[in-house]
Amino acid sequence: MLAEILEESIRIFWRFIRADKDCYSVMAKGQKGIHPTEVQEQEESELLLEIRKNLEKKEKKLQDVLKSGNCIL
Repeated sequence: MLAEILEESIRIFWRFIRADKDCYSVMAKGQKGIHPTEVQEQEESELLLEIRKNLEKKEKKLQDVLKSGNCIL
């Protein structure tokens, strides 16, 4: 009796997993060797690189303004 209940619960759970499209896409990506965490880390590293570039540009502009002598600071 208990084994039948567990088996039915497992079947229902697997039907739910298969019906969930998001889970399917994650499973498909995982099968290709790309894990969602790797994708997120890659996006975060690209964002960090962009932020660093913007910061460097702003620092350079600030240095140029300070060198020109027209700065209030």
